[in-house]
Amino acid sequence: MKTWLSFALLIPVCGMVLGLMGKGFLCNCVVTLSCALIAALTGRGEMMIPLIAAFIISVLGDWFMNHKSGNTMRYILAISLFFLAHIGFTVYAASRFSGSARIYICGVLLMLLLGWYMAGRVLPKIPEIPMKAAVAVYALVSLVSLVCAAALKGNGAFETLLYSFGIAMLVASDLMICENDFVHHTRCFGYIMPLYYLSHIFIAASAVAGMA
Repeated sequence: MKTWLSFALLIPVCGMVLGLMGKGFLCNCVVTLSCALIAALTGRGEMMIPLIAAFIISVLGDWFMNHKSGNTMRYILAISLFFLAHIGFTVYAASRFSGSARIYICGVLLMLLLGWYMAGRVLPKIPEIPMKAAVAVYALVSLVSLVCAAALKGNGAFETLLYSFGIAMLVASDLMICENDFVHHTRCFGYIMPLYYLSHIFIAASAVAGMA
């Protein structure tokens, strides 16, 4: 089964290629839902539930983001759903958390770096106080998700590496959104979806790598 699921990862890879060719929301669904299905088929029990839920919630967020058409409420709903997806990814990793002094030190350093970046570059560009608070909380949860990913006690170092890499790319995609939407550094727009697609593929690959 592990071999078949490894080959099945070609499905989201193909979806990513088509998505980057401009085929739209349908390809987002193919990538993320196929990753959810692969995670479900690993047969690893209830531990996969937060991961599968995070993938499904991400698809809902994709729909609102792809159909916002200048509608602020749809944009807020999209970001809220992506926030919930981050919670799902965090719960999945936190349930298998194996901390160490190195992890905690890296976490503190990353928090200081992210705080410096957000306070110096992103938050000053956001005039509304509620939006500032929402972006700051989102960034904090993203950081916690990344730290938990690095501390994931996987079935071997390869699972942890794949999952950490996937979450790191998801956080990078979020930062590109910040640069594009708030700082108006529009050259970052082209990096958002490749990082987003790859994050889901690597997360699904980690679930397969962790199979017995």
